[in-house]
Amino acid sequence: MEKNRIVKQLLTKRYLRKQILTGKATCNEQ
Repeated sequence: MEKNRIVKQLLTKRYLRKQILTGKATCNEQ
């Protein structure tokens, strides 16, 4: 259970970082 939670946290962090990067990219384009 503990390991799964850590993995999920890493995935969410990576996902959020990707979202932020894509958001910045779209903002820069406009």
